[in-house]
Amino acid sequence: MSDLSALLVAAGAFPGSEKEMELYGQFVGTWDVLCTCDFGNARSRRIKGEWHFFWILGGRGIQDVLYEKDLPKDRFGTTIRCYYPAEHIWKLTWFQPGENEYVNMTGHKVGDDIVQTVTGDSNSVWRFTEIQKNSFLWYCEVFDNVCNCWKIVQKMECTRSNELQAVYTAGMGRSS
Repeated sequence: MSDLSALLVAAGAFPGSEKEMELYGQFVGTWDVLCTCDFGNARSRRIKGEWHFFWILGGRGIQDVLYEKDLPKDRFGTTIRCYYPAEHIWKLTWFQPGENEYVNMTGHKVGDDIVQTVTGDSNSVWRFTEIQKNSFLWYCEVFDNVCNCWKIVQKMECTRSNELQAVYTAGMGRSS
């Protein structure tokens, strides 16, 4: 039996697709996460976690694993992202079986942000913003019909960990 990681994980972007793959490829590596969840009614929670991004499928996709520190692995979540050049769009799927979550999305660049729109739900948007080489913010926004406005219900402050920082630059053909 082959080692699954050897079959799945790639060394970098598929040759010739580096420009398109950069949208999510810039996140390859390990990130420390400070997450704030706002459930309303003064029930906010701050959680520490990690977010690992890596190349997959011969460099034609990016997968991540996101988790709260000290939780068992059956509570981890993962997203698979693949770029479809004919449509000029990213297609994504988030899974977190331990929380009964399964979400299909499309992703695209809007200004300096990356906006992920939940398929079939115009009232929910996931956004990467304030993207720097070693930090970014991620938001989950939902539309509140009562106030007729968008509200942030989850915010993740992410900083690149030194642990795998070289993976990103090597995968994009850059020197660190």
